Amino acid sequence: MARAVALLLMIAGASVAQPAPTLYRTHASPFDVAYGRFGTALATLGDVDGDGTPDLAIGATREGDGRVHVFSGATGASLYRVWPTGLCDEFGCSFGAAIAAVPDTDGDGAPDLAVGSPGERVGGREFAGAVYLFSGATGAPRWRLGNPSPTFNAEAFGDEVAPAGDADGDGVWDVIGGTGGDDRLHVVSGATGAIVRSETGTGTFGLTFVGDTDEDGAPEVAVSAILKQGGEQTGAFLYDAAAGAYRDTVAAPPEAIGSFGQQMSPAGDVDGDGAADFVVGAPDAGRAPPVLGPGAAYVYSGAPGALVHALQSPTPQSGTVGGRFGWSVAAGTDVNGDGVGDVAIGAPSEDGIASRDGQVHVFSGATGALLHTLVNPDTPQNNAQFGWSVAFTRTADDHPALAVGVPDVGLFLGSPDGAGRVYVFAFGDSTVGTSPGPSGGGLAVSVWPNPSAGAASVVLTIPSAQAVRVAVTDALGREVAVLHDGPLGAGRHRLALPTGSAGSGSGLAPGVYAVRASSPAGDATARWVIAR
Repeated sequence: MARAVALLLMIAGASVAQPAPTLYRTHASPFDVAYGRFGTALATLGDVDGDGTPDLAIGATREGDGRVHVFSGATGASLYRVWPTGLCDEFGCSFGAAIAAVPDTDGDGAPDLAVGSPGERVGGREFAGAVYLFSGATGAPRWRLGNPSPTFNAEAFGDEVAPAGDADGDGVWDVIGGTGGDDRLHVVSGATGAIVRSETGTGTFGLTFVGDTDEDGAPEVAVSAILKQGGEQTGAFLYDAAAGAYRDTVAAPPEAIGSFGQQMSPAGDVDGDGAADFVVGAPDAGRAPPVLGPGAAYVYSGAPGALVHALQSPTPQSGTVGGRFGWSVAAGTDVNGDGVGDVAIGAPSEDGIASRDGQVHVFSGATGALLHTLVNPDTPQNNAQFGWSVAFTRTADDHPALAVGVPDVGLFLGSPDGAGRVYVFAFGDSTVGTSPGPSGGGLAVSVWPNPSAGAASVVLTIPSAQAVRVAVTDALGREVAVLHDGPLGAGRHRLALPTGSAGSGSGLAPGVYAVRASSPAGDATARWVIAR
């Protein structure tokens, strides 16, 4: 039945026109440091400043010892910046190489910011690494954990970080960090910074929080790993941090062995089964040494671990320098109005406007079809690395948007070479099934975040003052909540969704829902997934 609801929403949205994405905003570092690599990593934090628009964190790994800048999603203004406090060598700490949003750990209502600093010196070991947690609201430090057991140089703890769900049962979300140069994972208490548990023998390469894939009430983290001898990435696990257990091994396709899991992303529920799915990038896929392959990306169902889509670049490049399609991935945001989250894949070494200046390709999460290709919007520059990092976000008027990091650009923009830029592209209205009213206006409704595992809200835009009814229905079409039933003024409104625990009487169980707004101006429906 959930699949049927998803298909109905897809059909309803199929006639919505999809304009090409437009450049919405450009971010530059306030410091504009030569080779500062602003844009190395990106993360959409959620709303940390209380204005209703998700904000953006940007890593600049070579600005001094590294910095992470947080910018307002509504205005583009700089909110704050954070930096490392550990020991670094002459090359810095690479602080900001990995960044992730973590649901509120300090009780202030704002999501928090986890940062990897894989180049820090710990216990006399070079590049042993560390992981930090900062207040998302203020940037104040919450805790720092240096590599707890450094045994040799270049273990690079913090090379990847991700939220882990509540692994220790204290009601606070925790953090998971990987050692990119070793085979260990550490699950860290979000509340205290203490180690909850450690895992060895994983061959960690990439991490991403996925959500509840097996409907057991506990979320999973995808971990790309060495699954056999030879030192090459050959597959991925789904890891339950609360149980400390691996399950559902996903083997790399033969052409992707070696780089499978370079980057991964949660995808929402692309196949309509109610379970969280995920995307795996393999930027060297198709290699035949010494020739590098063009790269590939794969969308997997979280429930059975089955392949949903195998994505290829529309302009594949191989040779001594491959296109590196799959170097960065982002997913889970609907940009074409069919009710299903779509997928963005970065290919930073493809020829875009100039030689190897990079491209980003956006695909339908429902069908795997190519929707858009984005290129560097500024003066062409060889080796700019457009698409080194990608992250979906929202605009101030609640349209879907995609942030793209370009860490090596700068020379022809009036900045030092390698200073870096981040470009935010806005897509058309993500409303599904909108029916225009008599005046030519219409309702627009969307849910943020979607999928959601905690607080979520409906953003409703109406063309004129009128009576509006906003209700939530489950996969069987039963009305399970009424958010508003009465007059509203023209403009944008935000309504809280019932995401408390199902047993509390105020929350809804994990699953697939529809949020429907009805008024004299017409009707609009958005698909909403609650992840565990």
